[in-house]
Amino acid sequence: MLLTMTVVESAIYPLNGLVIASSSAVVPMKDMPMFSYEDSPSWFGKSMPFISITGTVKGSEGASDSQKVLRAFLGFSVEPLRIATLPDVLASCSSDVGDISKEFPGHSLDFVEGNSNKVDISFNVNRTGWYMIVIANCMQNELQLDVDIAYRNPYGFLNGWAFGSLPMDGILSLSYFILGLYYFYKCLRNRQHILRLQYAILLVILMGLIERFTWFITYLEMNESGGKTCCPVRSDITFSLALAVFKRSSSALLLLAVCLGYGVVKPTLDRYTSAGILFLGCFYTFASLNLDLAKVADISKHGKQTNPEVFSALLVSICDVVIVFWIYTAMSDIQKELSESQQVVKLGMYQTLARALAVWAFVWLVFTILEVMVSQAKVDVQWRYWFLLVSFWDIFYLGILVQICYLWAPSELSSQYAYSHQLPTSEDLNEFDQIGLELQGPDTAAEFVIGDDDDDMEEDDELSLEFDEDEDEESPKN
Repeated sequence: MLLTMTVVESAIYPLNGLVIASSSAVVPMKDMPMFSYEDSPSWFGKSMPFISITGTVKGSEGASDSQKVLRAFLGFSVEPLRIATLPDVLASCSSDVGDISKEFPGHSLDFVEGNSNKVDISFNVNRTGWYMIVIANCMQNELQLDVDIAYRNPYGFLNGWAFGSLPMDGILSLSYFILGLYYFYKCLRNRQHILRLQYAILLVILMGLIERFTWFITYLEMNESGGKTCCPVRSDITFSLALAVFKRSSSALLLLAVCLGYGVVKPTLDRYTSAGILFLGCFYTFASLNLDLAKVADISKHGKQTNPEVFSALLVSICDVVIVFWIYTAMSDIQKELSESQQVVKLGMYQTLARALAVWAFVWLVFTILEVMVSQAKVDVQWRYWFLLVSFWDIFYLGILVQICYLWAPSELSSQYAYSHQLPTSEDLNEFDQIGLELQGPDTAAEFVIGDDDDDMEEDDELSLEFDEDEDEESPKN
């Protein structure tokens, strides 16, 4: 038996000019997860699910009017199907039995010499699981198919595992909208005290909102029309991927800048540090975009994410390691500096951020281990929950962004952090307002840095001498 495989990438699969060699069978696509009517989510309404094959078939040479030359079979399995486990479908060509087995119901088509025959075959989907179409040529001549294969779930054309991404993207879009609305209100209310850092945070929130909403609209359109994802990758998906990559890289570099002291300890970063961050960001963006486009094509071809390109994944991993290591060292250095100078208010902010990052790093590690175990089939995750694995990183970045928005929310004091220096705390300063001493504005902060300590002592000595002379003049002579 000669068995070939053609891979296509959507929920409605056009097969134009597909040639099936004599005495062979073809699997037009990978196996597809589908819901039964009873087991399907009903957020968008439900209708009876089916798989249909419609179009025309042509033969290169003649055949008798009564000869059955084309047969289509529907394979079903609870687990993903494997080509090696398929029965010998050609063995059924010499039989009048319509079904090879209970798992492979079949339909036949009679071919008439010299004419194009219409194909209109439909299979009902009665059980939740994996389905695969097998088309067999039962004669000694080539056949050419111009058909569409449609996999219609009860809710629409999205396959079973991808459908969960539709409501998930809707929830994430709403979350970004609420976060952006709150942060924009805080910026508007404290617009006279906003740092450039807070404008950057607002921009990242906006990018996240547009990206997730674009994905939501894309999935909604694909669910209604059955439009394909690639290849080439459709323009709305390319836009969403590019925006997602830019959002992730911007978020990571924004966090790095904060850990280096930008906006709290320093009003600006030196140009060498800024140039290094910019170079790393550009390289990370292009490497991540290349990897994500490869993942989309991979998911479209195999129904789920398999091993990505090694070189692209290695470049992204190197960038991740560099960013994480730089954040760790910067956070350690800035906390040490603030602790030695007894800047307790700023130190408290960075300690809170460090604890939050430790929690997120632990979650990152646990999920990475889980992801590897799932890809190696060490942990079994039902296909209806695969969308959670895909959506995890979007939830992860949103969580970190919420944490940064909380710690660096605009306020009347936010613009004073980078321009102020807290006096070291001691018992002699209890009568002063410590916060007031630290949080000076950009204009008044200059009063604390102009002049050296020796100059201040000399001025105090001069005032003391002048005061003593005045007392001597005013005191009565003995």
